[in-house]
Amino acid sequence: MRIKHILFFFLLFIVLSAFSNRIILKSNNIDNFRSITENTDTLLDATYCIDNNAYTEFYFNRDNAGTTYQWQSNNGSGFVNLVNNANFSGVNTNTLGISYIDASYDGLLVRCLATIATITDTSNKAVLYVVDAFYKELTDSMCLGDTYNWHDSDYVSSGIYYDSLVSLGGCDSIYKLILSTYASTIHDSILVCEGDSAFLQNAWQTTAGTYIDTVVYAGVCDTLVQTELFIEYKSKFKHTSICNGDSIFLGGAWQTTSGMYLDTYTSPNGCEINLRTHVSIKSAKDSTQYKTICDGESYYFNGQNYSTAGSYPFTLPGQNGCDSTITLELSVIILPSINATATPSEIEDGETSQLFIEDEGTITWTSTDTSMSCFECNNPVVSPTESSVYYVTVQIGYCTVNDSVSVTIKEPEFDVDIPEGFSPNKDGINDAFEIKYLDQFPLNEIKILNRWGHKVFEGRPYVNNWRGTNYYGMAIGEDLPEGTYYYILQLHDDKNQVFKGYIYIKR
Repeated sequence: MRIKHILFFFLLFIVLSAFSNRIILKSNNIDNFRSITENTDTLLDATYCIDNNAYTEFYFNRDNAGTTYQWQSNNGSGFVNLVNNANFSGVNTNTLGISYIDASYDGLLVRCLATIATITDTSNKAVLYVVDAFYKELTDSMCLGDTYNWHDSDYVSSGIYYDSLVSLGGCDSIYKLILSTYASTIHDSILVCEGDSAFLQNAWQTTAGTYIDTVVYAGVCDTLVQTELFIEYKSKFKHTSICNGDSIFLGGAWQTTSGMYLDTYTSPNGCEINLRTHVSIKSAKDSTQYKTICDGESYYFNGQNYSTAGSYPFTLPGQNGCDSTITLELSVIILPSINATATPSEIEDGETSQLFIEDEGTITWTSTDTSMSCFECNNPVVSPTESSVYYVTVQIGYCTVNDSVSVTIKEPEFDVDIPEGFSPNKDGINDAFEIKYLDQFPLNEIKILNRWGHKVFEGRPYVNNWRGTNYYGMAIGEDLPEGTYYYILQLHDDKNQVFKGYIYIKR
């Protein structure tokens, strides 16, 4: 038994010794924790005045070498570690910077975790107060014509006025005064239900109209109040219309037919209203538009040009709110070819040609040649003195077809055509010595001699203007006697042609 007692006390000593060592170690940790807590600086609250800088700082410092920092914030859900971003900087230093501050930062809690080796302690919590620049706003009024004193300044008219001061938080703050004046006349309006009344002009009024009362505002200002009294009547009527096939909710149901329907309701003004609504049914007006155009033309419809025959529908919103359909029925007149021809198309001077077209409608010929045998037939005969173009228009319904044909005069096989005589008797017929086609030879030269070989006329160039008068000698300008005369005509062309012969003057 004695040996068992000895062993028990030995084991108890060992256990108590181990427990005593654990207590000593924990005590050392507590001493180290207390050393940080006792030496930690106090973190101060900060007040930020809203301005354009929007930046402030919190400072917390430990003098111990090797101290690390971690700033935390609490927005109402507990403290969380901050990270460097656009809003917070220096989160792992002894100085926390806060940027872009606005009113949402007011009341923000911050603290700092300081760590030395493996021992961590937390600073006290600090608060960020954000103070707005406006300290107080005052709204007041005065009588028209009076003077209002505010912050040792007098004001005589309505407006918004400011004064600055320094608040308890050290921020520049502003007083704001909104000053109005009582007008000498105030306009007002009152709406009552039919059967009710309003007390105006010292009596209960039930008739719509304008009433004027004199009142004293704020116990000081005499003011005329002009009140417009409106009556909301119990019985109301309106007319409405719907398109055929539509419906409207009246009389507690969806109505699709015309008629009178009654609804009873309370207006926004609290009046009981009996509304009778007359409903009419509007029908869509569908129509068809017929149009005929000539081949090659187009017709403008519904913002587009149409040139092909067919049906073209268009839905048109009606003025009564119901859609209508307009259909274009387009017809196109196909025009034939009239094939204007001339037989023959080339003739000699004095010959004729037969014009011809297909007889399709009303025909009209036009040309500078007046020899045409008819102007409204399909096959006129022409005998032009020079090459000509003949234009023809054929009217088919209200459409027209146009064409043209040419008749050419052949060039003569001889160079010039010299007459054997002429009769300058001033009767307007054959009064001049005219040589055909002489105008083709602008360098021509002619001489006229009498029977004795005397020169009586000369032309360089000759322009068909000699009328049988003497151009030389004592009898210049006198008519030459009737008789035979000799001519010499030189064309001065590339063939060097010369024509000689006799011409007879007939008086």
